Amino acid sequence: MASPLSFGDCFLICKLCWKLAQAFTSGRNSAPAEFREVENQLYSLSAALDGLQNVRGNDVATSHAEKKIDDRWSTVDKILLNCRETLEHLEAVVKKYAEVDQVRDMSLPRIKRWSGDISRNWKKVAWTKEKGDLTALRSQIAAHTNSLSLVLATITNSQTGRIKNQVEQSSKMLREIYEWYKENLEGTATAVLQEKRPAAEWTTTTPPSPHFELHVHTTQGLQLVCPRVSLNTHVLLADDTTQRQEPFPNPFICCCCQPQGSLGGHASSVKAFQVTHLTFPARIGGPEMQWTVEKLVDTSVSRLVSIRIKRVPASFVAEFEESFIRPLVLRAAQEEVLQGGDGSMTVYLQPGTEAADPCILSIAADLDKVQPLVDSVTFANGQRSYRRECVQSVSMLQYSSLVRQTVGSAHSSIPFLKPLPHGEICITFEQADDDTQGPDDVMQVLVLLKHDTSPKLNQGNATLKLENVLCDSFSSSPENDGTGFRPMDVTFQLTTAKAAAELHQHVEEMRMELFVLKLVRPEEGEEDILHLQATHVQIENEVFIPAAELTILRHAESGKSRMIIATRDKCIILSQSLPYDFFSPPDHATDTGAVEKSSPAPTWLVQLEEGGRRRVYRFECGLRGLRFRNAQSNRALELARQAISGGLPYRPA
Repeated sequence: MASPLSFGDCFLICKLCWKLAQAFTSGRNSAPAEFREVENQLYSLSAALDGLQNVRGNDVATSHAEKKIDDRWSTVDKILLNCRETLEHLEAVVKKYAEVDQVRDMSLPRIKRWSGDISRNWKKVAWTKEKGDLTALRSQIAAHTNSLSLVLATITNSQTGRIKNQVEQSSKMLREIYEWYKENLEGTATAVLQEKRPAAEWTTTTPPSPHFELHVHTTQGLQLVCPRVSLNTHVLLADDTTQRQEPFPNPFICCCCQPQGSLGGHASSVKAFQVTHLTFPARIGGPEMQWTVEKLVDTSVSRLVSIRIKRVPASFVAEFEESFIRPLVLRAAQEEVLQGGDGSMTVYLQPGTEAADPCILSIAADLDKVQPLVDSVTFANGQRSYRRECVQSVSMLQYSSLVRQTVGSAHSSIPFLKPLPHGEICITFEQADDDTQGPDDVMQVLVLLKHDTSPKLNQGNATLKLENVLCDSFSSSPENDGTGFRPMDVTFQLTTAKAAAELHQHVEEMRMELFVLKLVRPEEGEEDILHLQATHVQIENEVFIPAAELTILRHAESGKSRMIIATRDKCIILSQSLPYDFFSPPDHATDTGAVEKSSPAPTWLVQLEEGGRRRVYRFECGLRGLRFRNAQSNRALELARQAISGGLPYRPA
């Protein structure tokens, strides 16, 4: 290395990684399924580079004398140089095998499509400078990401105090990380192309998209249109509203057995559904992964319809939401912002903020059957109560806030949907036809539902009571609208005990949705202090994950830590509260690298079964014995403990 990498060099490496990740995203529709893992890993590497770039920028302010003592960056530079070589080689591959469109932004080339040559023969391509295959490339990117994450944790913790022994300790840690990193890279060099394979083995075709059920809403209820529908791989729902074209393409294709070129049976019915500017999707609350898509056009009858999508394979749920649901949601949000309206039930603008980030409907309970059976609603606060009849509608919804997240460089950001920590029960009352309607009569009430809200069902009286929930009311008088949220007891009176039990079930399902969101995402006050990629994760005899992302979160105020282990497709998500001594040296370790810690905490496991049904398991005493089947991952976790422990104050469990 002729000279150390500068802050600008780090910025350029980060920008290159982000640009390559965007390239894989743009070319997704014409790429083999194996490319998706590379795309995901490039985004993870970009985030690690971005974090390191920020730390390195802050470190520039340190004194020149201290820089002489602190030789930590020389080790980091070696990792960054190897990372740059990997990315530059990949950039050359992208330029060779992709059609690039530079019209929109000359600084961020975007792939229009991969060439047909790479789609057929991608296994022949030398993806790494050592002529490694796609598996070798993924392994190299994972090694870069893990090492940079460990480096970031080490340097961040050492910056809590500028003491000589801290600097020396972090330098020692960085040298250990680099040795581990070199061993990882040497391991990836073994996965090279085998040139003597028959040419026929190299030619592959992209497998068909997984299929699901498609139903349409009719006056008689849901009607099955096709049991084997898949997403049309040629549909590209552009996030940029300036790129929309008419007519919108058909998003679905029928996968049932039909003669070649024939549209007999229900294939023509599937083909008739097309997306419009008004189309909006939302997931239906409950253990079954289902989505409703409102306001598609059925071209066979020239009218807007609503459809229901069921039985999406578990391994395809994340892909389905990313490729189809998310673009539709973002388009609807852009439409609302451009129109400058007050919003609707699907998209509304948050009041009281200059940016006015829109809130977008994410989950909706299916209350079509139980809603007409709500006879009245009573609101009570202390000794005062207010009973309202003539219920027009009841809806139970959960929203996400659309924010922009800077990734890769200061000039690149992506829209990010951040789920709100509560649900909303919106109760609308009918307006009286006569003069008995007063200006202060409540016309609509908004009830906030949280994961720890405790509903009380009384089947004998056919009532459901929500105690101490926040409510806001809106009347027919504009000056009395939105008086502010106040705690109240809300009691729903239904016509039958069965209806009360059904409403109770929907409330419980929405509470579970909110609880799962709390488990799988950082809570308010939690910060991401470590992110690693690991293979062959095993916890006792209960859980085995072939490839996973491991994230450790720490609460800024309480100091409590939590570990999330998730598969890429989010079929398995494990949330484990960590004892305070988790980052201290282990009490003892087995020959396989298992770590046994004291004071086990509860563990939650969220799992999607095939067919799209979600199950949630609780392990009261936690899952002990976290281990990896390969030594490199075990060593990475041990290095992570050492890197983090230096910056954490000890707290008794």
